[in-house]
Amino acid sequence: MEVTDPYSTALRPERITVTRTLRDDPLARLHARRQIADADYLAGRKWQALYERAELGRLMGVDMFRESVDAAPAIPAGTTDERLRAARELARLDRALGIEGCAIVRDVLAFRRFI
Repeated sequence: MEVTDPYSTALRPERITVTRTLRDDPLARLHARRQIADADYLAGRKWQALYERAELGRLMGVDMFRESVDAAPAIPAGTTDERLRAARELARLDRALGIEGCAIVRDVLAFRRFI
């Protein structure tokens, strides 16, 4: 794969050839085998970035000693505007993909399952 050399100058960027691992990245494997186009690959990376932004901080350990509360806030503490925007955009994309499309996209891009 060719990428811009991070050590080249900004005025004259150089390209170098690198090797990337495809072992744990189903999207990169599909792209490397030319099973998806460049636009599909970039769209997948954009979806992954949105997912990471929306899910960041959502995983919390369960505290068995805390008293359970029924009236939890609708928006959890620590939610930022950027995280809410990413979640709204993902919801919009989920509606556009439909039930089956959404399930496939989440399996491949979020959970890194191979087809």
